[in-house]
Amino acid sequence: MNPFNNRDFLFRLGDYYSENAAIRATNASGESGRKIMPGEIHDGEFYCMNTEAMVAMSHVIEDISLDTAKGSLTVIFQDFDNFIPHREEYWQLAETLDEVRVLGGGRKPRKPDKVRFIKISDTSLIQFWIVLFHTEGNGVLLMSKQNNNACDPENKRFCGFYSFNPSIISRAKQELDDILDGRAERLNEYYRLKALHKAGRRLSDKFEEERAKLSKAIQKTRNDFQSFPLDSLDDELDKSIKRLTKFKTRLINETYDFYQNAL
Repeated sequence: MNPFNNRDFLFRLGDYYSENAAIRATNASGESGRKIMPGEIHDGEFYCMNTEAMVAMSHVIEDISLDTAKGSLTVIFQDFDNFIPHREEYWQLAETLDEVRVLGGGRKPRKPDKVRFIKISDTSLIQFWIVLFHTEGNGVLLMSKQNNNACDPENKRFCGFYSFNPSIISRAKQELDDILDGRAERLNEYYRLKALHKAGRRLSDKFEEERAKLSKAIQKTRNDFQSFPLDSLDDELDKSIKRLTKFKTRLINETYDFYQNAL
């Protein structure tokens, strides 16, 4: 079975997803919304997640890496202390894969032969929880940014996504490498995708708003054709198109502004 797909990812996630794990949808403002079940999540969508949910999704990618038995794995633990409980698993990963990089802040763990530890305390990466597995045109990426100021893992909250898209994974990997090599400062790919996600949510909400207005106009024409003839429906359609045209310009401008302000 090809492990690089949403169905397999969700099947594996069930093995790790605890009752304390929480994933929430995000609204058009990027804020946390309703709690959802893991079977409802989709590749490329942004969600708000607690530490337990992030751990579960990280374990899935680690398992996919082990099953593939080749490629590179890059993981950000924020603090190297968070790595210690998982070190035995990472020794195994290092023996199996071509490359394993562990990024974090604080004191580096004892270095085994095949795990490369990289300190990121002075970079923007320290705000992120990232698990990136890449191999021969395939891969999987979990990329989330902490969106509160909590220090205790159980109180931390993250906003991010997972993806099997080779182009997204390739760009994310390149940006990670650029930051580590001092050629860049921020993960532009994260902010670009977040801006597009918010734009998609707003567009969906706007379409639903217009759909409701037009449905109401159709109902009026159906119930009272004399008072609301087809000409009235035609007028409502024209108004809807004008509103959507104005919204299009505003949406593009505000999406661009959000992306630029986030950098």
